[in-house]
Amino acid sequence: AKPRKALGVLKAMEKHARDSGIETYRTPFGWCKQFSLSIKGHPLAEQLHIISSAEKKDKDRVSRAVKAEEKLKSEWFILQPTGKMTPVEDFDFANHEALKKL
Repeated sequence: AKPRKALGVLKAMEKHARDSGIETYRTPFGWCKQFSLSIKGHPLAEQLHIISSAEKKDKDRVSRAVKAEEKLKSEWFILQPTGKMTPVEDFDFANHEALKKL
């Protein structure tokens, strides 16, 4: 971008951040050679960045997946060599001490 256009974009970003309540600093234009953001993770994850003050509000929300997980009921069975599945609470662990530890 041409310097005038780039400076306009930087000032607009600064204004938007300040208006959103984010503490913001800007170096004099031309003093820094690059602007970079980095995150941990897969290199392709760095291709998309969404920076929003709305993220703070979303942290308190519980996702649908977590809510659904709370409703799940786990059932455990012992699969016997005969193919019979016995609920773990009904299985006789008398001769299966190692299995009982699991």
